[in-house]
Amino acid sequence: MKRIWFLLIFCCLMSTSFVMGEDIVINGCDTKKEIELSGDFPSNNDRRSLKKPIKYGVKLGGNVSYFSGTKVVGDDRKPSGPSSLTCGVHAGGFLNYSFSDLFGVQIEALYSMQGGRYKYTKIVDLEYKGTLRSHYINLPLLLEVKPFKFPLSFLAGPQVGYCVNRSFYGYGIYFDKERYKNFDFAVAWGLQYALTKNLTIGFRHNIGLTPSCDFNFTDTFEGKSYTVHYKGEHNKVLHLSLGWVF
Repeated sequence: MKRIWFLLIFCCLMSTSFVMGEDIVINGCDTKKEIELSGDFPSNNDRRSLKKPIKYGVKLGGNVSYFSGTKVVGDDRKPSGPSSLTCGVHAGGFLNYSFSDLFGVQIEALYSMQGGRYKYTKIVDLEYKGTLRSHYINLPLLLEVKPFKFPLSFLAGPQVGYCVNRSFYGYGIYFDKERYKNFDFAVAWGLQYALTKNLTIGFRHNIGLTPSCDFNFTDTFEGKSYTVHYKGEHNKVLHLSLGWVF
């Protein structure tokens, strides 16, 4: 009887060792295969879906801007060159949607202070100068391309803007803001890098395609009336910003 009990205990111990050995072998296999056997391992598409496709946040930064030159038609004057640089700020929010690991789209609504500085010398030691500041609400729609494993992306797309106010600071230069157009259409492109999960830094270049200045000017000189057409002053803006993703 004792031998029978001994044999039963021995068989139980052997079967337990066999099962534990099987577990050890399975655990020694590739983890992905082990989870696949249990049906819990996510596929590639599932893993991508775990990432948040929609992100939104705010951004704040500084601008460096200027105007392109102005063409004059109907007069012997040469086209004027671009204005000097002036500094400003921008702030607003953004919404980013990722179609995949490679492509996404980003929509922004930004307040932007931009413009240019002018300086003319007509008589020796007599200068005419001033700064034109334009306050825009800009709405860029940008395609985002993420070709690298590290969080650097490229953005490019159209931008529409509307000038809500203009102001001129200076002396000796005639300024009439009614002669300026408020609507602006531009092309924007730039880079964006994620410093952390929430903090981003970005560089942007906006190239205006529509002239800010487009009007006829009529004047009388020595009893003769003449009309000239001014056109130009496209917005050119560089901006550097920090963004926070919620």
